[in-house]
Amino acid sequence: MNFIIRQLEEADFSDNSGFVETMANMSDVGDLDFNQLKTIWQKAKQQEAYFFVAASQEEDSKNQIIATVKLLIEPKYFYGGKAAGHIEDVVTRKGFEGNGLAKALLKEAIKTAEKNNCYKIILDCSKELTTFYEKIGFKEYSICMRLNFKK
Repeated sequence: MNFIIRQLEEADFSDNSGFVETMANMSDVGDLDFNQLKTIWQKAKQQEAYFFVAASQEEDSKNQIIATVKLLIEPKYFYGGKAAGHIEDVVTRKGFEGNGLAKALLKEAIKTAEKNNCYKIILDCSKELTTFYEKIGFKEYSICMRLNFKK
């Protein structure tokens, strides 16, 4: 499979980019329009977030967003002021799984975290995905806790 890795761009929020379709593979996106998507992206960028996307270079899906990974950089008071990286939104669009997209995007996020003085990267995943992440170098470390608010 031919694809390129790049940063998410404003043009990726257009109806035909495949971004929303890809994100919907993970969870309900809702009815966000172009401006709402752009606002979310701009807010996240202000908080030092990196959005990596895989864009297909195949003829039938040229430049379509087919996978995503988001890296958030959190400044910390520990380890001499180093940062912690948080991985979110690891999504591959249906029909494109098994092509190494998520692995390639995660490796790019890991390199970026290292360049940004992170001493660790944290991510949450389902039990079924632990083997996938272990192959990339992650280790099961602790228990994730969460509090959901009513919609």
